[in-house]
Amino acid sequence: MPFQEFVISLDKAENVDLAANDTAVLLDAATFTTIRDPYDRMIIARARVAGLPLITGDAKIHDSGLVRTVWG
Repeated sequence: MPFQEFVISLDKAENVDLAANDTAVLLDAATFTTIRDPYDRMIIARARVAGLPLITGDAKIHDSGLVRTVWG
């Protein structure tokens, strides 16, 4: 499922609240082409928008160069 469709489906779901993911995070996450997992995209975007490094051992995230990582 394309990421934008995923976000729309979450927005329509009655049991999901996207309040923590503001527009800047979702728009940034939608631009990533090398990361397929939608949750990884939102995690990376949240760190980027906040201007913080991401603590992760995930090699795909580290190798993407989309966010500064610690531990990877």
